[in-house]
Amino acid sequence: MTAELEPQICNGGVPQIAGGDSGGIFLPIGGNWERQWGQEVQAVLIFLGLMYCFAGVAFIADVFMEAIEKITSKKVRVREGDHFRTYNVWNPTVANLTLMALGSSAPEILLSVIELISNGMHSGELGPSTIVGSAAFNLHVIIAVCVVCIPAGEVRSIKELPVFMITASFSVFAYLWLVFILLVTSPHVVEWWEGLMTFLFFPALIWFAYAADAGILRRNRRRSSSKLVLTRDSTPQEKAQMVMEIRRKYGEGENVSDFIQDLIHYEFDPRPSRAQRRMQATRDMFGGKPLPFAAVKTQESVGAAVPGVKALVQIAHNQTVPWDDPVPCCVEHRCIFYMVHESDRKVDCVITRTGDLSRPCRVHVKTVDGTAKAGSDYVAIDSDITFDRHEASKTVSIVIVEDTEYEETENFQLHLSVPPDSRSAVGLARERGDAPGADVASILIFDNNHPGVFGFKDYDISVRESCDATTPLAVEVHRSSGSYGKVSCRYRTEDMTATEKIDYEPISGTLEFDHGEAVKTLKLQILPKIHRDKTEQFRLIISDATGKAKFDDSVDGSSTSCICTITIQRDQEARTWLGRLADLQPLNADHFALGKVSWREQFLELRMGDEPAGFVDHALHLALFPWKLMCACVPPPIFCGGWVCFAAALVVIGVLTAVIGDLAEMLGCALLPMLPPQSARSITAVTIVALGTSLPDTFASMKSASQDPTADASIGNVTGSNSVNVFLGLGLPWMIGAFYWRVRGVDVNDPSDPWMVRGVEAGWLNDPDMQILERYPATLVVPAGSLGTSVAVFTVTAVLTIGLLMARRLLCGGELGGQGRTKWASAGAMLALWLLYVAFCIVQVVSEGAE
Repeated sequence: MTAELEPQICNGGVPQIAGGDSGGIFLPIGGNWERQWGQEVQAVLIFLGLMYCFAGVAFIADVFMEAIEKITSKKVRVREGDHFRTYNVWNPTVANLTLMALGSSAPEILLSVIELISNGMHSGELGPSTIVGSAAFNLHVIIAVCVVCIPAGEVRSIKELPVFMITASFSVFAYLWLVFILLVTSPHVVEWWEGLMTFLFFPALIWFAYAADAGILRRNRRRSSSKLVLTRDSTPQEKAQMVMEIRRKYGEGENVSDFIQDLIHYEFDPRPSRAQRRMQATRDMFGGKPLPFAAVKTQESVGAAVPGVKALVQIAHNQTVPWDDPVPCCVEHRCIFYMVHESDRKVDCVITRTGDLSRPCRVHVKTVDGTAKAGSDYVAIDSDITFDRHEASKTVSIVIVEDTEYEETENFQLHLSVPPDSRSAVGLARERGDAPGADVASILIFDNNHPGVFGFKDYDISVRESCDATTPLAVEVHRSSGSYGKVSCRYRTEDMTATEKIDYEPISGTLEFDHGEAVKTLKLQILPKIHRDKTEQFRLIISDATGKAKFDDSVDGSSTSCICTITIQRDQEARTWLGRLADLQPLNADHFALGKVSWREQFLELRMGDEPAGFVDHALHLALFPWKLMCACVPPPIFCGGWVCFAAALVVIGVLTAVIGDLAEMLGCALLPMLPPQSARSITAVTIVALGTSLPDTFASMKSASQDPTADASIGNVTGSNSVNVFLGLGLPWMIGAFYWRVRGVDVNDPSDPWMVRGVEAGWLNDPDMQILERYPATLVVPAGSLGTSVAVFTVTAVLTIGLLMARRLLCGGELGGQGRTKWASAGAMLALWLLYVAFCIVQVVSEGAE
């Protein structure tokens, strides 16, 4: 077969076929009249246009993310026993990997899909190269920026490590899979099953990440669920069983009851939630205090729970035992369990001696950190003590450090040993076999400076509607289990079926409790409404506690917030038949009314403020006005739970992405006229387009890294987004294209067949190395070329970057931050890997174009 069309060339910034003109979807407008301009002028204008469109994408992306936030924040109330509990409909991990990832990666994904359709269901160079280039920028540059933006000396580590390992593994596997299908199984083509598998890896990623987040993959998941847990709804029988467990573990000493309530909370309080772990995730990574649940594990591992300072729990070890060992006497802790309040200032540990007491002897005592740390929680001891003749016991006093800041219940240990030069004169009780563990005493420190637990007096409140007057409503917020220090929490209202400013007056702010203050009242206003045909509800939420205060999660809410549900009761006597119909329809008329007001306000906000503005402010306002007007035209998120805003914003992003694709092709030809359009597009996509689409994510990740106590949001979102880019951004168009050509078929004897024409234009049909026609007719062709090499190089650099993060976790205590030189060296290494990747891709593309 002879080629009737020549390969594409670049002419004046516009890709075209020799002997004819071609362009993008929208550009150039009005033909190719701009070719008469100089090459430099074209490049500058196209570049400025591209940057301007990136600004538009950033504007509409904010609206898009607002819609996603509205969708993923939906909650549902479920009855549990005698009360209701509110749950999020969307799991946070699933939301991050689906809608959130789509929100941050929509331009790259849509660019690949639009390019496929505009190319007549043929794969192009711009979309795939942008996705790989964006992934390289995200993984290397964004993480490098996050490493150095942490304040000096601070460290951020990944808390949800199982989820990160899943997303990181999938992010590397995704690109290895591309290499596999483009270079190994079916070189230069994507068969239907390969496209389908690439797309199906997306739901697989979501399931594995959800399973890791929910603990489904943990072996001991079921075993831990059977433990007694102290909640607000614990029955008297359950509490009695808890007391029995305490007595069995700590003994039957008469003074154990002094600490029985503290011990019940210590042993049976619910395990820390995900949010609590997030707040303290880095403590154990750089020498800080471990998490509270780690303390329980430490305690169980040494068999120490820890009663007793005011009351030394008398156990069997305090009785004299006949001594038959070769050494004359034996020493042991009189009590292996001690407990103390921080305000007691000290704990007295008694060491007893049995056997031959006629001679003096010497033993060694040493404190060992548990969750309590020497210096900040107690004064360490590491010294010898001497028993005089006929002396049967010694008291070791350990100073407890009292501070004004509340701390979790903590423990440490006092170890007893015999110096080498005294082993012939004295031994340990455990060595004779009848007193295991008597050489270790455990001390538990309770902090009685508890800041308190926030909760509502009533979690479900009903108020009768009024047709002619505002109805006041007072809601009490209680601070229980302690009132030490000044603490605060934030409060806000949230719509359910009731709508703010129509059914009630929204409130928000900070609620401050002084030292000793236990009750605060929030005042709400229920607005009058003549035709309230439905019973409606809204939420009052308290969250963001300060001063280490907590929230009561036993009723409705979680460890990070409490929720009070307020029901506005309709007037049954004034209820009409329209009200009965309103009960049956799912739409909320108030939402539509408020939506119209919000939509109008979006346009009113386009005006400049009343404050004086300079020339620069006016210039920026005028320059960005088209994008502001575009965003104002998008319906607000209140309509249909945010889905209308989501769809409209996605359409706008798609249109802007198509324009960006046209400009990127033109820019590649304007900057690199000596290369074929395919090569020019690849270089532009890997560098300028990838950087432009990733800049909003860079600033968002910087903010998350500096404000969030962990590195999950900044690092986990990068690996998750990179995986989604491949599985959606490449899997979706490749699956569509592969199925399209498989169903449509190709007539290889017809030179005018679109598949044949594309093969001649792109140069792959008669390439002797690719052998497309002989091996894979009627298939989506994706020439591996520079893309395959780009993916292979990126995979290597990605493994090195993830390895560097893991090394930082071990050596620096966290993936982000650290000492100045260390973090700058790490960031420099990541940036160097990105530059190496970009340089290698450019060299590869240029060498292929020269051939």
